[in-house]
Amino acid sequence: MQPDPILRRVYRAKDKFSREVNHDPRILILRLREAAQEHPERLGTPCKSQKRAAKGQTVAG
Repeated sequence: MQPDPILRRVYRAKDKFSREVNHDPRILILRLREAAQEHPERLGTPCKSQKRAAKGQTVAG
């Protein structure tokens, strides 16, 4: 079975970015935070149930 071409592109981008930060998670987090501050319009917002769960409230099913 052939791998999905979109997934191949995603994995290549991930690997390239990892090499750029020398596989260091601290540098990765710093770069992601910088990008989030520079481009807040690109960030998604969590749904209501995720916000409640983050506050420690139970989510009714």
